[in-house]
Amino acid sequence: MTMDPEAFDRLAALRHADVAPFTGDRFRVVNPDDGGSLVLVDVPDLSRPGDAERFRPPFAMVFEEPGAERPRAQGIHVLEHATLGVLPLFLVPVGPGDTGPRYEASFH
Repeated sequence: MTMDPEAFDRLAALRHADVAPFTGDRFRVVNPDDGGSLVLVDVPDLSRPGDAERFRPPFAMVFEEPGAERPRAQGIHVLEHATLGVLPLFLVPVGPGDTGPRYEASFH
């Protein structure tokens, strides 16, 4: 799969405030070897005092995969959202959620 260079620019510019309104939305997995969808279940703000001076205050995107029996492998998964577009995210399985495995993408 050839990645659109603009996807990386969008990812670099992404902020907590850009993502938080989409909590509850589905993101389609567009990896060539698998598909499905993940639901954005939380967007925790990970900033601490003094982080305002940083390029991007840290935050995370927490996803859940409804109905999945086993978690996906840790690594880069390309997700697509109707408003945010294509996002190549490094997802880490973080345990079970209410409806399936949970994954986290951290931004620092």
